[in-house]
Amino acid sequence: MSPKDRKISIVESVLTPTVIRECFARVLFYHFEVASVLFLPLHLVAISTLAVDTALVVDLGYKEAIVIPVYCGVQVLNAWQAQPLAAERVHEEIKAKLVLDGVREEILSEQVIEDIKVRTCFVTKQSRANALRNGEELQHCPNVEYPVHG
Repeated sequence: MSPKDRKISIVESVLTPTVIRECFARVLFYHFEVASVLFLPLHLVAISTLAVDTALVVDLGYKEAIVIPVYCGVQVLNAWQAQPLAAERVHEEIKAKLVLDGVREEILSEQVIEDIKVRTCFVTKQSRANALRNGEELQHCPNVEYPVHG
């Protein structure tokens, strides 16, 4: 397949520096000689999957969480907020709680903590959260059993 016959779409944050966008475009046009490049704002792509045009988009990375409101399909950039609390903090909190509960720290590798995050950290409906909090049995709960010994 020839890159000259391909159109490229890049999903990116609107907060990405222009110099990076220009670098991508130069490489794609001059080196790969692609037909076209389309840069799509991440926050608009995220809400397009929901078929809505107004939302509060939370981009939760490893080091930082960015919140950008979108109103009628337009990102309200003067209202964006960022906090240096994100998945890394969740990772640290899970590890601290497990160590506090008596789990040996040496068996809590990065892979184990990441697996716990992926399998157990999810957003659910309020009614389901209340049922979980009250100890009710629910179907389709993730299997999160781990060996006790390392």
